[in-house]
Amino acid sequence: MAVIDRAQQIPESLYSEMKWRMIGPFRAGKVNAVAGVPGNPGVYYFGANGGGVWKTTDGGTVWKPIFDEEPVASIGALALAPSNPNIISNSRQQDGPPKNTAKSNRQDLS
Repeated sequence: MAVIDRAQQIPESLYSEMKWRMIGPFRAGKVNAVAGVPGNPGVYYFGANGGGVWKTTDGGTVWKPIFDEEPVASIGALALAPSNPNIISNSRQQDGPPKNTAKSNRQDLS
């Protein structure tokens, strides 16, 4: 029986040109809701527990917060208006499932 004393070595030339990069928003927390714009594969929104609503126009390379002025951070659900994808309906989330009653916001976030 052969004894292996170390893991297989991988040549550094295979990864030396790679660079680390951040994917998505930094420390946005858990994502609760995602919505995309039909016919526009680069535009997406997401709602997070600790990060409000975020938008990308380049398929997710860069995300920008678009809900910072609102007095709520935790988002439970998102929906885009069929008549205008710049109008987003969202609900806040406290404990438990999203609450779509008086806590619902509808905003033009274009």
